[in-house]
Amino acid sequence: MKAIFIAGTDTRAGKTVVTGLLSKYLQSKGCSVITQKWINTGKKEHAHDSCVYQLKFAASPHLSARLEKKKIEKEKIKKNFKEAARISDFAIIEGTGGALVPFNKNELMID
Repeated sequence: MKAIFIAGTDTRAGKTVVTGLLSKYLQSKGCSVITQKWINTGKKEHAHDSCVYQLKFAASPHLSARLEKKKIEKEKIKKNFKEAARISDFAIIEGTGGALVPFNKNELMID
């Protein structure tokens, strides 16, 4: 399994579009693909196969989680990713903002 991480530094930067187009392209070449957005903020629904954390407040993951009194755990994200790795040729992960966006007090998306 190969993983591709899509990052962008702003809302409407095109992360979802790139994720979708890349997924469609790889599928047209006969690859099995799973799309993930580990942390989704500001939306009630997502168009990905897997979303580990769904947060309502439209902000960075760490702030949105704090406002909702939730804790984002890297181990839960890693477990979800490993499950996807077992069943697909490619995992395309849409980041929540850019690579340096914090998702908890001590870790960034790039971590």
